[in-house]
Amino acid sequence: MMYGPARKQGCPMCTAQVSSWDPEIPHLEKRISLVIVARSPFARIKEYALERGWRNHRLYSDPSGDYTEDFVGGRDADAPAYAVFRRDGGTIRHFWSAEGSMAMADPGQDPHNAPDMNPLWIILDTTPEGRGTDWYPSLDD
Repeated sequence: MMYGPARKQGCPMCTAQVSSWDPEIPHLEKRISLVIVARSPFARIKEYALERGWRNHRLYSDPSGDYTEDFVGGRDADAPAYAVFRRDGGTIRHFWSAEGSMAMADPGQDPHNAPDMNPLWIILDTTPEGRGTDWYPSLDD
């Protein structure tokens, strides 16, 4: 999740996506394990989760930036990423990743993963006007 120590609040796009997944966690965990990793200190991530009403996510902090550097980009990268790992016996292996960046984004669009994992965008993409260019998720209720 894009919520590094320099951010005042979590990324609105990441927040919307993580919020949509929270109620699905009890169902998903019957088959997989889903965790959220952010660069902020854990206490800050946990406080943000409580503010957003997330009850089901397993949250992790990457204070050193090691995970971020290995699987997202630079040590302090602030870019969307989704990584899948598989347990193979006693070994954890990287299976698949999707990343987004401004260089990959279509003109006028924010970076997003392909495939896009956010139901908000999937629903908007099926409408005649699509995502539009004058609306962006807001963290205000």
